Amino acid sequence: MKRSKALLLGFSVLGLLIFALTNHYRIDYTKQYESQNRESISSHYGSKYEAAKTGPMLMEFSSPYCPSCRKTAPLIEKLTDACPKQGINVIQYDASNDENSYLVQQLSIQVLPSVVFFDESGNEVARLEGIQTEETIASYLKKIGGQACLSV
Repeated sequence: MKRSKALLLGFSVLGLLIFALTNHYRIDYTKQYESQNRESISSHYGSKYEAAKTGPMLMEFSSPYCPSCRKTAPLIEKLTDACPKQGINVIQYDASNDENSYLVQQLSIQVLPSVVFFDESGNEVARLEGIQTEETIASYLKKIGGQACLSV
């Protein structure tokens, strides 16, 4: 009986120690990731990314194999046409394309479709995952660009 209590206590202490250490390193990794994220993406993607970095930006990640992505495709097409006129750059990436795997990994894209919003300084300000309504996207565009580029 005493031995089982001692083992239980030992495993509990070990579990807490592991939890504390992993959370500490995750926080440190997040700080490092945030500071280096923009530079590494910029150096890897070059001109397409740099051209869009001149103002607020919306990055959309989807896949032709994703049914939810196909449902949101008409909305993304409207954004691609309307937003550059308002000074908001829109870039679309195929997340299933190996060419874009580095960017998907750097931005930790885990759900498709995903829309990532960046401000004028290139900092991520918001992220929407899954199917979104036109009203939701318009409200986020208004936050980053000062005006919505969709008429809702």
